[in-house]
Amino acid sequence: MMNKVNDNKCDKSSEKTGKKKELKQKAIKILLILSIAYFIFLLFVLLIEYVVGETHWVFILIIYSPQALYVILPLIFICVSCFFRSKVNLLINVFSFLIVIFFLMGLNIHINPDNSKDGKVNNQLKVLTYNIHSGTYGAKKVAAFLKKSEADLIFLQEAHQTAKKTRPDPIPDILNTFPGWYHIRGGERKELMIISRYPLVDFEERKLGTFRKCLMGYMIWKNKKIRVINVHFNIAHPGKSLIRSGTNFREYLYYSSIVRIKQAEALREIIKDEKNPILLVGDFNAIPNTKTHRIINRKLTDCFEKAGNGIGYTYNSRLPMWRIDFIFVSDDFRALNCNKLPVRISDHFPLEALLELAGKK
Repeated sequence: MMNKVNDNKCDKSSEKTGKKKELKQKAIKILLILSIAYFIFLLFVLLIEYVVGETHWVFILIIYSPQALYVILPLIFICVSCFFRSKVNLLINVFSFLIVIFFLMGLNIHINPDNSKDGKVNNQLKVLTYNIHSGTYGAKKVAAFLKKSEADLIFLQEAHQTAKKTRPDPIPDILNTFPGWYHIRGGERKELMIISRYPLVDFEERKLGTFRKCLMGYMIWKNKKIRVINVHFNIAHPGKSLIRSGTNFREYLYYSSIVRIKQAEALREIIKDEKNPILLVGDFNAIPNTKTHRIINRKLTDCFEKAGNGIGYTYNSRLPMWRIDFIFVSDDFRALNCNKLPVRISDHFPLEALLELAGKK
């Protein structure tokens, strides 16, 4: 009798074990299907960003959506794969994770001892760009930071009084911090500013098609004329926005992309015959893996891609999700390093690069 009872218990135990194994296998199979599906989706996103481009409002939404969101599912799937000890699932999701952080989020890793030196020597130029948001976090704080940065050449955007004039013009406080330096100012409502340790000559403003003006000049450095250009791209047709114009969401997404592309094309025309070294810097309101970025990057080099480390998101300063501020240089320059600075005195982070003249190859 006792043997029969024990046999029944063993049968029930083995039945439970069998059900658990069956459920585990089903869970692993479901995870595998989800992992493969998400991996294929990421390949589709890569195809859109690198090949198809901004040809439809849905594609634009995918390209400009915060790329960091794509990393959530692979991380969850990796944890679940480890729990179930499923090597195949783990491998697939590790590949998905790497696709997101390197190809979508744009993680850069540059290990070069020559490029990691602190400070600069005589033949090097430190360049800094910063959208200061009209100095709404405090013009004196911005001025103190710029001075402390020890930059030789500073490009500022939104360096004007707020539209509602709730704060004074931040530029007087900033210029008082740089006595004896050279500066030029222009753009829409005088929002663009270039401040230089070295002489600035031949100042001009140039309209980018039917959109905002860029601020241009030459800096004299090492007996060379360096073409310096400061920009702040429109993200919509002048006077129109998603809120004010009543434009529907799909049209706004599509035309805002067209606006940025047209400004990049106008810039390309401006610099195409330039014989001098070029520094094109500013707030482009566009991210890498877009046509706007590619148009400029064909002629010039994105310093962060060349010499930066990390992801380099510059907007916004509270929850960084996009890299929209850039320092582009011609091949007359060599980028030694390029860094986003963790300073929260605007809605953007500042970006700096250490450069040296390399000569044409």
